[in-house]
Amino acid sequence: MLSPNRRGILGALACTATALSAVSAQEPHAALTLDRQRAITQFVHTSWTEKDGAPADIRALAQTRDGYLWIGTTSGLVRFDGLRFTRFEPPAGESLPGRLVVRLVASRDGGLWIVWGVGAVSRVLNGHVTSYSEREGLPATDALVEAGDGSVIAGTLKGLSRFKDGVWEDVGKAWNFPGREASRLYFDKAGALWVLTEDKIL
Repeated sequence: MLSPNRRGILGALACTATALSAVSAQEPHAALTLDRQRAITQFVHTSWTEKDGAPADIRALAQTRDGYLWIGTTSGLVRFDGLRFTRFEPPAGESLPGRLVVRLVASRDGGLWIVWGVGAVSRVLNGHVTSYSEREGLPATDALVEAGDGSVIAGTLKGLSRFKDGVWEDVGKAWNFPGREASRLYFDKAGALWVLTEDKIL
C-alpha cells in the first residue's frame, strides 16, 4: 500500500447496457448514484443489445460528468447518450493511438482517460484528444486512477508515473515503490494507494 505524500473487464457476445432510475415523481433530478433505501423493484431497468446498435465487444465503461456513457471495445471507443451509440472519431488533425481499449477513467475535470492495448494513454477533454507514450515520458501503461488532488496515477511496465500540471513524471522512487511494474491501482477511502505488482499487492 502506497500513500502519495504514493482478458477484458467486460466481455460479451451481446452487449447489455443497463440504466437504473428511481421511479418517483417527487424526485425530478437524475440521481448520480442509486438510493440504497429503495428496493430493486423501484428502479426502471432498460437494456440494449446489438440490434439497438450497442457494441458486442465491451472491455471497459465510464461515465463522464456531462452524462455520456463511454464504452471501450476491442475495435474502438463508443459514446452513448441514452438513445444512440456513436463511434468516437477525433477531430481533424488529431488521432487515436490504437483501437483496442483496455481501461477507461472519467476524471473530475470532465475528461476521459483511455488506456490502449498498445500501452499508450489518451485524454479526451472538451472534444479534443491528447495522447501520451514513451515520447512524452510515459512508459507502456496498463492502469490509471485519479488521486484526490486531481492528478492521475499510471501503473506502467516500469512502475508508477503521475500526471500533474500537464506533465508525466516517474514517482516510483519518490514513493518508495518496490515493484518492477504496476498492473492495477486503487485509492481507498483513506487516500492510500493500493498497487498490484508483478508478484504482490502493496
